[in-house]
Amino acid sequence: MAANDPKRRLFLKVLTRRGPSFDAEVASITGFNDTGEFDVLPEHAQFISLIKDKLVVRLLDGKTQEIPVDNAIMRVQGENILVFVGIKQGKA
Repeated sequence: MAANDPKRRLFLKVLTRRGPSFDAEVASITGFNDTGEFDVLPEHAQFISLIKDKLVVRLLDGKTQEIPVDNAIMRVQGENILVFVGIKQGKA
């Protein structure tokens, strides 16, 4: 299936304290957490992860866009990905 096939799209929304900073359909996303680098593709398993450093977003036209993040939480549910940026971690 081609990247422009509706079955191969993800819907990414990146939210900051000031509101949405990214809201679009994408082909895939690469995230970084304490375990390492991982990709989110269409039909990905549902999960939640802390994110650090950046997100690399592959757009439907094949180009990539980097979104820097410090502390963030990513939730993957179906084809919808929500990223909450600016989450502060408390000290235990």
